[in-house]
Amino acid sequence: MNWIIKLSLSNMKKRRSRTFLTILGIVIGIISVVSMISVGFGASRTIMEMLDKESNSKEITVLSVGNASVLQDDGQTFNTRRDRLLNDKTVEKLSELNHVTGVYPVIEINPAEKMGKYEGFATIRGVPQEYMDTFLLRDGEIYRDKTSRLKVIADEGVKGAFMDENTWSSYKDSADGKTSLTGKKVKVRFDTSDNSYFNLSSDEKEELASNSDADENIAESDMEITGTIDNEYSYYFYTDIDNLKSYIRLNSIASNDWNYSSIIVRADSIDSVDDISNSIKNLGFQVENNKQTVEMFTKISSAVRLILGVIGIIAFVVAVIGIVNTMTTSVYDRMSEIGVMKMIGCDSDDILMMFLVESGMLGFVGGVIGVTITYLVNHYVINRVVVKMLTLPKGTVLATLPWWLSIGAVLFAVLISVLAGVIPARWASHLKPLEAATSIR
Repeated sequence: MNWIIKLSLSNMKKRRSRTFLTILGIVIGIISVVSMISVGFGASRTIMEMLDKESNSKEITVLSVGNASVLQDDGQTFNTRRDRLLNDKTVEKLSELNHVTGVYPVIEINPAEKMGKYEGFATIRGVPQEYMDTFLLRDGEIYRDKTSRLKVIADEGVKGAFMDENTWSSYKDSADGKTSLTGKKVKVRFDTSDNSYFNLSSDEKEELASNSDADENIAESDMEITGTIDNEYSYYFYTDIDNLKSYIRLNSIASNDWNYSSIIVRADSIDSVDDISNSIKNLGFQVENNKQTVEMFTKISSAVRLILGVIGIIAFVVAVIGIVNTMTTSVYDRMSEIGVMKMIGCDSDDILMMFLVESGMLGFVGGVIGVTITYLVNHYVINRVVVKMLTLPKGTVLATLPWWLSIGAVLFAVLISVLAGVIPARWASHLKPLEAATSIR
């Protein structure tokens, strides 16, 4: 076997130009296939991460439906049956369902908010501490001590929820918006008489502010942001639910007797989401989840990967044709050599193996170079230059190259190259010794 490898390497060195052009064709083919597939994987992963941040794929939001009057945060009422209120009994009931790993009650309040000259409309959500522990923080920390003061962590997307009423410019686009929210203070204000201050017009707010008697019904305080969640697609402030209850009691804000705004149920897997949702519906509650959205984007991503892969394979077919041409020409050029080898005792299997080894070497070298170039292009061009050109968030991954795809691409290049060399190799191995030895190269 060693002599076959040495002879194949010697032939490749002797015909450098042809060897270079063949390897170049394989490299282009591999770059086409792998880059297309890696872009499909990268785009798919980015979409799934975005969906997971915006609404966890394993989470189910439980809402009330029915007929008893219940006060909402904006001072309005809606009707729901008393046995279908979202309270602690409901939390216990939901916790007993199969495949449920966590149940988290949510309280929401909607104050008028101001950060410098920017006014906001982000909802403040009170959730259990263990739910906040699942958040991915960009910076800062979760405030864990019990307090009646408002200390929150904020979604990165909150920056887009604050606007300058005079210019209608977003805080996100301002110079301050380029810095972290962590450490900033936000002034929050409630009308404690009916909790509807947030819904007043600018003129009504000014009139209310100028009325000294009305000021007695206004709860105003500073809210400190202690950490920022790495989520640009959501617009919430989060705080410990017990701390929010203490704040609401202290400021006499309308509350609806701790009937929760919603309850978040977390499934053990995305496959369990439908079963849990149906069980909750059977209990008489309304549910929302984003499984269908996830499945739709998964199908779209798979279709995109398939289309990009087919385009890449078409390019690789061109490279395969080049390998067949190279190996066929090599047989023509080496007919005399083949004849001599057969005369001195080389059998047909050795001749066949020599050409197949040569084809495999061309495929291996082309595959390794192609994967290496693809990785560099993905890392330095697509994930940096293209992301910047498209003004996507820094760190967005448009192309990803899994280790198994790299190894698979090299093995695929070797396999296709060997298959492309089978016909020329079989022809060479079946040449008659005398006919081959007397042929003119």
